Formats: sequence, C-alpha cells, structure tokens
Amino acid sequence: MQNGSTYRKMFYQVQVDYARKFGKHDLTAMGLFSRDRYATGSEFEHFREDWVSRVTYNYDQRYFAEFNGAYNGSEKFGPNYRFAFFHRPLRAG
Repeated sequence: MQNGSTYRKMFYQVQVDYARKFGKHDLTAMGLFSRDRYATGSEFEHFREDWVSRVTYNYDQRYFAEFNGAYNGSEKFGPNYRFAFFHRPLRAG
C-alpha cells in the first residue's frame, strides 16, 4: 500500500446450523454466506463471495451420508465465469 492512499475493506459472514434427531435418524445441516470487498486508493473494488452448505444424515449410528457444496465467486474472472458451483460427491458409509 502506498503512503497516503486509502484502504477500504468490508467483510461479513452469516452461518445457520441445524441438528435434529428423529428416533434412530440424525440429520444436520449448515449454511454459510460470506462476502469480502476491498480496494486501495482509487482502484476498482475487489470482491469474493461464498455460499457454502453441508448436510449429513445417519441412521442408528451405522449408516452415514454427507453432501458438501459451495457456490463461490470473484471479480477476478470474466463476467460469464465469476461464479461456479463446487461440490464433493455424496459419501455414504
């Protein structure tokens, strides 16, 4: 950062968690949103945005399944490619 230039930054994050047991069934879920915006001097603002989720299920502490996913974006990519969905395949155990 150069002397005399202004640095602006705003970051916020919200998370929601859920957990519930129905007899032998356990279900949990998590959702998270975060956004980071920053700039130095008169440059254009940079940003990053994330939408993240996770759902887990188990039956009788013997059978498990989990799904994770994220929808992430940044101004560093072209207008048609700024956001993408990333996921981890369903795992069962």
